[in-house]
Amino acid sequence: MAEGRAPTQAFCLPLDAAMRRDSLATIRRPGRATRLAAARIFVFVLASAFVFAFVAQVSILLLILICHGSTHRRVLT
Repeated sequence: MAEGRAPTQAFCLPLDAAMRRDSLATIRRPGRATRLAAARIFVFVLASAFVFAFVAQVSILLLILICHGSTHRRVLT
């Protein structure tokens, strides 16, 4: 047992060092599951951006057509 430390601290120190070393290795080198999850999130965000752009474009075109049609009706009447 280490001098000047409580028994529980002396017992937990090697485990803490091993956990710290494992967590650092995980941070440095992500596994296949982490890369796959990141790729899925990236694809989802990209697809959402394309869908949003398409919906915005269609709604703007419809708005232009509606406004354009209403101005023509006013001129004719």
